Order: sequence, then C-alpha cells, then structure tokens
Amino acid sequence: MTAQAAAVVLVDLAVSLAVLVRLYLRGGTRNVLVSIAAVFVFVTFGPLVNLIAGAAAYSGIVVEEIPRAATGFALALVAMAIADLLAPQRRTFDEARPARSTRSYELLPVALACLAAYALFVLVTKGLPMMGVDKLERIALAGPWHRNYLLLEAFALSMYFIAIRTPLTRNIYWVNVGLYLLYCLATAERDFIFILLSVLIQAQLLKNRSGSTRLVLAGAICIAVASFLAAARQTQELNLEQTLNLGSVAFVDTFVMSVVPDYLPYRDGTTYLDTLLDILPNWLHTRSTPLSEWLVDLYVPGSNGGYGFSLTGEAYLNFGMVGIPVVFFLVTLVHRFIVNRSDRSDWWTYLNVLFVATFMYSLRGDSLQFVKTIFFGMVFFGLCYVPSSSRKTEDRHGAGRVPG
Repeated sequence: MTAQAAAVVLVDLAVSLAVLVRLYLRGGTRNVLVSIAAVFVFVTFGPLVNLIAGAAAYSGIVVEEIPRAATGFALALVAMAIADLLAPQRRTFDEARPARSTRSYELLPVALACLAAYALFVLVTKGLPMMGVDKLERIALAGPWHRNYLLLEAFALSMYFIAIRTPLTRNIYWVNVGLYLLYCLATAERDFIFILLSVLIQAQLLKNRSGSTRLVLAGAICIAVASFLAAARQTQELNLEQTLNLGSVAFVDTFVMSVVPDYLPYRDGTTYLDTLLDILPNWLHTRSTPLSEWLVDLYVPGSNGGYGFSLTGEAYLNFGMVGIPVVFFLVTLVHRFIVNRSDRSDWWTYLNVLFVATFMYSLRGDSLQFVKTIFFGMVFFGLCYVPSSSRKTEDRHGAGRVPG
C-alpha cells in the first residue's frame, strides 16, 4: 500500500472512530447503534490496519481500490450517525411492559427441546470425528440440516425475554444454549456471537442503565472466541494479526470496485428486487444467483470455498459510492423504528433482538441473507404465537379475566 493510500485509510478510520464516539455520547452503550457501528469498524478496517502495519491480510484484497473501499466504510458510518440524529433513540424503556404479556407460548419449550435434542444427537454421533478435520469436513459431518439448525437457533434464542418467564421454559432455554454453544465450537461456527450479544444489548436497553463494562467485556470475549475459531479453522497461531483479519469485507468491496463499472455494469437495484422475489416459492419465479456465489464464480471459478459478501459491496454494486450511505441510512432508520418499540410487546422485543443480530451478521453478507432471516424469523414467531393460549390475570378485585 502506498503512503498516499495509507493516509486516506487513516483519515477514513479517524472519521469512523469519531462517528463511534459521537454515537456513544448520544446514549452510551445503551445506544444500540454503538455496538453495531463498533462491529462494523472492526470487520471493515481490521485488515486495512494490518496492511498499514506491514502485516498480512486477505491476499485477494485489491490494493489499488483500498482508498475507495475505506471511504465507503466511512460514508456508511456517517449515514448511520445522520439517521441517529434524525430519529433519536428513546431515553427510557418499560422493562415490565413486555413481561405483562398474557400469551403462554406452549410451543416454545417444545421447539427449544427439539433443537437441544438435535444438537445433542450430532455431538454424540459426530462430535469426536469432527475434532480432527477442517471446517468444511466438520460441516459435512454435521449433516444437511446444519444451516437450517443454525438459523432456527437464531430465532429460538431471540425468544429469550419470553422464555425466562416460566421456570420450565427458562431451564430448557439454557440447556439449549449450552448444547448450541458446544455444537458451534464443534463445527467451528461463530453464529452464536451476534445473537447472544444482541440478547445482552436488549437486556441492557430494557433495564434503563448503561452496562458499558459488561458489554465491553462480552465484546472482548466474543472477539477472543471468534479469533480462536478462525485460527483453529486455518491451523494458525492465535495473534493480533489473525484477530484483525476476522472481517472479509475489505476483500469483497475492493474486488467489486475493481470490476464494476469498468468490466461489469452497475446493477441499478436489481439485487434488492431479487431479494424480495427470492422470498416467494420457487414455482413463482426463477431464483437469482446469490451474490456470494457470483463473487466466487468471478474470483476463483469452480472453488468450493466461500467469502460471503457485504452490505457495502452490494450497495456499491447497485448504485456506486452514493448507494452506500443511502442504503445504510435507510437500514438504520428501520432499525431505529424497531428499537423504539422494543418494549411495547413480545413481538417488538423479539424482533429487535433478531434484527440487531442479523444486522451485525449481515455486514459480511447481503440483503438476501438479511431479509430472509427477518422474514423467516417472523414466521417462527407467528408459529409460536398464534396457537398459544391467553393466560388469565387477576384484576384489582381478584376476579379472573382475560384481557382483550
């Protein structure tokens, strides 16, 4: 990297850190955007800091496009800060309000028990063979339901604030969490990090007090675990260089910028339209090629590997540099709409936990991953909610009644 390119990266990093500080000053760690922005800075600028320091990063990063990619990252964060200014997060929330729900959710402990049983079955039958092979072989050993299981766990764990209301469901929930963590460690998956972090963020939000120390400690533990799993995947030594390389966003964005629009035209929003259509059943339309596969086909045709994608890369692919701040501004507004309602009902509490986790996870994905996760998460909640009965409550005179 040239000195001029390094200077651009450092300026963009300074702007990004300034945005992070600004978000923190507007509510501390209770401002949910602080956690999302911190994850974004880490997964985008980490490899670039490595390159500036003379350390190794993703070999596929197109060095000539690094300044533009770094500017795109900074623009995304500035857009989030503008959305935060225009739609402020509420200062206080009612922790007891969601707990006053009268729904019983009889199917939730059943779902949790089934997920726990599945994880236990895989660990007992495949756990030992997984220990001596790489990640791809571990996933193959886990079976064809691996991805579906991880997705269902994201939905189930997002039901935390419903599960803790009764002793039985609470105990099954924590047993399932334990088995889920063991399953993720056995398969070298890091999916659990964002969903558990999101639950902690929501708990802090509802308690109306800042738990900065606890949240920072949880974040540090998550980074350490993610680094350990990444090192284990590649049989490398765990060090700071490995930790900073956890994000592949810089590779995705620089590669996309190197081929669009010089060799391939802008998509003009078609990937977002494809995302909406891909939610529909297969017989209604022809499925589009996922962007992660499109990337592999261009970069290493025929490879079985995967690099994910990125929300910034997809925005650029469609509209160029201007698309990045616009997309992040709109997504942040949707998030702020949800978080400001997260104490109004079980639905909003659940949706906020799932949305925050999906937002952080999809920074290294695309809109299809984002939207499909939220959509099927809504289906999961509906399957738990609709058949559930309504508990009777006592009015102030002691007479049983069922609220309307």
